[in-house]
Amino acid sequence: MNKNVIIWGNEATGLDVIKDYVLSFPEQPTSLDWYFTSDGQHLLLIAVQNRIHIYVEERATSSQSQRLWVTVSTIHIDWAAYQQKLKAAWLENGSILVTGGEMSVVYSKFFIGQGLILFFLC
Repeated sequence: MNKNVIIWGNEATGLDVIKDYVLSFPEQPTSLDWYFTSDGQHLLLIAVQNRIHIYVEERATSSQSQRLWVTVSTIHIDWAAYQQKLKAAWLENGSILVTGGEMSVVYSKFFIGQGLILFFLC
């Protein structure tokens, strides 16, 4: 059975909180974290078993547009294949801290082409 992460938000014209978007995973997500850029972009990090998924909200073209969250990067964590509780969090500089068991690593980022975000192990 799929596990869902539900993103809630409020319309730009009101204060009612509504279900914005649903992301489904075959495994239970073990952590999530938000990163807000200086230009108002929202990035969502979701850790599941041995992967980190990075999502970005596509900017709406009008107030009537349905919000859409797209995957901009996936980091495969080979060393965490047998860890049950992979945890991940954004650092202030936009890098990602990943921990599992007794191991912790930091992945730095850089941008390449059409908004694709790539991460590399420090």
